[in-house]
Amino acid sequence: MKLFIQTGQNNSILRQKAEKVKEITPQIKKVILDMIETIKSNENSVGLAAPQINQSLQIIVFKLESEKDPIALINPKIKKASWRKETMNESCLSLPDFYTPVKRSKKITVQGLNINNELIKIKAEGFLARVIQHEIDHLNGILICDKKP
Repeated sequence: MKLFIQTGQNNSILRQKAEKVKEITPQIKKVILDMIETIKSNENSVGLAAPQINQSLQIIVFKLESEKDPIALINPKIKKASWRKETMNESCLSLPDFYTPVKRSKKITVQGLNINNELIKIKAEGFLARVIQHEIDHLNGILICDKKP
């Protein structure tokens, strides 16, 4: 089911640190599948975090060019981030019509669990690295309006 996106820089769910997922239950899988359907139905969306759909859970989904369906990461952690940074304009589904320059690492290594409870590691660079960092910020209650150019 396509989900309603939470909006507004003062929205409390978007401002709190999301809870770690302790167990991948059928309910957690449903949240992930609904997030995937939501991101697929929005052509302007490349990533989504659970707090954006009113779920205080450490779950992100993002599109990969090489994959048909978006990838879900549960309890994602950035394990490595390059010292080289790049500043680009970003937008966010939770802050409609707001764009701002954000400085982020050009390359990262992130790991987390997939929907099948398997540990996965992804090396990302460029735009994909930016998307993953943006979505992980949501899990920590950070929005792009908080970022200094």
